[in-house]
Amino acid sequence: MDQSLQLFSENLLHMMRGALMMMFITMCLSLYPRRKESSILNYLFWLFVIMPAFLFLSFGFMIEELRDDERFNIFNILIDLCLIPLIGSFLLKIIMPELINKRKIILLLTPTVIFVIIYTITHNSLMLTFSFIYTALVALVIFVLIVFISIRYDRFLKNNFSNIDNKTVGWVRVVIFVFASWYLIWSIIVKYDSRWLDSAYYVFLITIWIFIYKYSIRHVAVSQAEELFTSPKQEDTNLLQSETVNKKLGYNLEQYMNQGLPWLNPSLSLQDLAIVLNTNRTYLSEYFHKTLNTTFYDYINSFRLEYACKILLSQPDLSILQVGEMSGFNSLSTFRRAFQRQIGCTPAKYRRQNIDI
Repeated sequence: MDQSLQLFSENLLHMMRGALMMMFITMCLSLYPRRKESSILNYLFWLFVIMPAFLFLSFGFMIEELRDDERFNIFNILIDLCLIPLIGSFLLKIIMPELINKRKIILLLTPTVIFVIIYTITHNSLMLTFSFIYTALVALVIFVLIVFISIRYDRFLKNNFSNIDNKTVGWVRVVIFVFASWYLIWSIIVKYDSRWLDSAYYVFLITIWIFIYKYSIRHVAVSQAEELFTSPKQEDTNLLQSETVNKKLGYNLEQYMNQGLPWLNPSLSLQDLAIVLNTNRTYLSEYFHKTLNTTFYDYINSFRLEYACKILLSQPDLSILQVGEMSGFNSLSTFRRAFQRQIGCTPAKYRRQNIDI
């Protein structure tokens, strides 16, 4: 019985390694024609080129002589640690594409490569300790940066766009938390020789990379992201102290929203509205934030949802999707999410409850 379980666990491990390898190759091939569309997709493509090469080294464990070879095990771990700066810099690049370039990637990767080279020549196991310390520090810095910048990034989106589908980076925070947990767990299980743990590890990798691939190919980078850390000009903020200017902007804004119905445009941005109102984007954003105590995103969606509520009741034959599109939402999921958050129930439930009255 024990022997059959051992054979099954070993076959399962080989199958998981093969599945992960095939997944990387498939994703690499699917990204090849799209790699020039953006720097993010190009980086992801090259990651999927590198990953199978790194994974190929783990196939050495299939050879009985290498499986119990301590030098080979340490070398393989050192190679795996090289992926941490690569993956971390990719996640940072999604949030701020201009922040990460080839030079910075090479600088981050160089110490781990040096540790591998020194170990290959000297077989000094201290290189593994040094590599663990360095990659832990890199992972910690990247973790803090991603959490901090991504929060500011999502706030920036809500202040500038009425449609933030495929622009938000909350999923990157999810990935970095999962990878941080994985790093801690991996640093423990790597000491144990268990086929079951190794198989679970590969299942995790397959799941998380499918998640990253799915969201990365849909992600829309925002060119104005460099404004995350720029402060409004003093003359713009000073304007907010003028009650006359505030009242004039408020009147013009209300008139345009009620008569021009710009919120019906799913792609409406703060810049578009600022041009029509003959003001600048910074001042208008500050007006929403300090005077109306809201964001541009929530302000525009309040008009869309009010209009959607009317259509839901006045035109019961329309589908929920049609109502969402007519109200200025560009996807059903966004419409449902916004409706649930603002109204407290789904559009379908709202229609049922109010039509029956």
